[in-house]
Amino acid sequence: MARPTGPRGKSGFYSESGADPRSGLLAFYERVHRAKEEGLDAMALQLVGQIKVELSTPGQGRVYRFARIRRDGTIKRNKRGRILFRTHHASAAGDPPAVDTGKLRNSIDFERITRGVGAQLTGAGPRITTGRRVGTATKYAPWLENGTSRILPRPFMAPAVRKVRTAMGNTLVGRLRSAVGT
Repeated sequence: MARPTGPRGKSGFYSESGADPRSGLLAFYERVHRAKEEGLDAMALQLVGQIKVELSTPGQGRVYRFARIRRDGTIKRNKRGRILFRTHHASAAGDPPAVDTGKLRNSIDFERITRGVGAQLTGAGPRITTGRRVGTATKYAPWLENGTSRILPRPFMAPAVRKVRTAMGNTLVGRLRSAVGT
């Protein structure tokens, strides 16, 4: 039995104009895929922004005084020889950690999570982006978020997620709806 052929003699399905209808589906898929990727990026950026807002709240705990230290390790003094101090308002247990140097707040970022055939092992093959990971590379962030045997938790990620959860969902749904055209 012979395979059905299109108007150009090729096997497959074609419309009356001779165009492959799969090209329309491919364009639709690409629009939806692009909207999904943009939506996931927007969601991750919303969460990163909210975490940084959480980390920018001033501390409600104890006030410390520290001598100002120069880059070479010596103590800064004024013209009269008095030691110059700086103050730090620590965070109370249960509040987000107060900013001292800004290292934790500046390290909050997101990365794209990819998978695919050979993508992890060889770096070759098709890569498929499956999601976003928001976090920090600082060693002490989990200790602040969850606490330790000596430090009570000072959560900053979980409250941020709770605050922007609905907005993140709306962002993704809005992007996908605009891609689909509804």
